[in-house]
Amino acid sequence: TEVEVAGVGILSLRTPGQRSWVIERLRSFFCRLRPREVDDTLAYLQGELGDETPACVAVLTWDDLRRLVRQGVAIAPHTRTHASLPALTSQEMAAEIQGTCADLCRELGGFSPIFSYPFGLTDARAVMPLRAMGVVAAFTTLPGTNPLGRVNPFLLHRVPIGILTTYAGFCLNLTMLYSGVQSRLAVRQLNEGLRRWASRQSSRVERIT
Repeated sequence: TEVEVAGVGILSLRTPGQRSWVIERLRSFFCRLRPREVDDTLAYLQGELGDETPACVAVLTWDDLRRLVRQGVAIAPHTRTHASLPALTSQEMAAEIQGTCADLCRELGGFSPIFSYPFGLTDARAVMPLRAMGVVAAFTTLPGTNPLGRVNPFLLHRVPIGILTTYAGFCLNLTMLYSGVQSRLAVRQLNEGLRRWASRQSSRVERIT
């Protein structure tokens, strides 16, 4: 199956690998579009793919979210439509931020005062409406740590983690993001651990043979 998208080109969906690449390609493409353009593109893709479009529920319901709140999970705002904020007018940006906070207050009785920018993208205009809604910090998708007193709370970094991230990979990413002596020490300890592991494996092979 192939589909052509204006501004992107011909996308092949024949293999799982190709479909994964298409998802990432469209994600970066949608970052540059206004909400209406995203909706139009998605409607076009559904029309082109027809019955091949997989049926799935990718968004939690309000009842799901209420259940999570009762279990102690913190729920925070992320805009109403996952629009790329820099692509919006100031009025549209404020409406996205105010709307998502109002929705959470209405349905859940409140929200955690932490915001996550759609696609990790933002600009200086977002700070005022965020503060007006009581938000005290916001995350980008820039990898890194956030040293106390040395980082803008509305431009926080984070450690990437996804569906394919292993616990070991997450720990390694977290370790490698520390700077200075901590990072060099961590790398030395990691290398030493790998050398000891390799030595044990070599000894094990010698005993077996």
